[in-house]
Amino acid sequence: MKRKTRLICLIGQLGNGGTERQLYLFLKHLDRGRYRPSVVVSSKSGGSRWEKQIRDELDVPVKFLGDLPKAAKLAKFAWTVLKDKADVVFSWSFYTNAFCMACPGTKFIGSLRGDLMTAKTQISASNFRYSLKPKCFVVNSRYLADELKLEGVSEDRISVIYNIFSPDDAFCEVRRAEDCRRVRQEYNIPQDAIVVAGVGRSS
Repeated sequence: MKRKTRLICLIGQLGNGGTERQLYLFLKHLDRGRYRPSVVVSSKSGGSRWEKQIRDELDVPVKFLGDLPKAAKLAKFAWTVLKDKADVVFSWSFYTNAFCMACPGTKFIGSLRGDLMTAKTQISASNFRYSLKPKCFVVNSRYLADELKLEGVSEDRISVIYNIFSPDDAFCEVRRAEDCRRVRQEYNIPQDAIVVAGVGRSS
C-alpha cells in the first residue's frame, strides 16, 4: 500500500476565529486516503472550540510548541518535523512562515491570510524577511497576491485559493431561519420588511 503523505499544518494560535474555522474545514475535507495530517501550534493551548473539534471530531493530532524563546521554539519545531517524518509543512499563518528556516529539507508552503502591511508593523524586520522566504505561498485573494509581489515574491511562487465555504456547517436552513427571526425581534424589524446588510473587515 502506498505511504500517505505526512502533512503538518502550522498555525500561530488556535483561538476561536475565522482562520481557525478555515483550518478546520481544510482538514475536514482533506483526502485522508492520501494524507495523514497533524496540527502544530506555535503557542500554547488555549482550550478553544476549534482545538477540540480538530482533535476530537476530526481525529487530527494537535501539538503545541508552548512559550519558549525563539531559538528553542525553532529547534523544537525542527525536531517535530523530523520525528513525524513530515513530507510537507503548510504554514497557515504569515507569522509562522519564518519556521521554514527550521526545516530546509522539507517542502514548506507559506501563507498570507491578512493584510501584509499590517503584519509588517507587528513583527520584527528579520521575522518579516524570513516570513517571505518560503518557495511557494497560498493566499486567499488576488489583493494579497499583489501585496506579496510588491515585496519581491514572484508570481510563479503564489497560488490563490479562496476560503472554503461549507453551507452544511453552522449555516443550515433551520439555523438561518431562527437567526432571522431572532434579529428581527431584537431590532423591531417587521417580518415582511426587506433587510439589506453588508459585512467586511478593514485591515
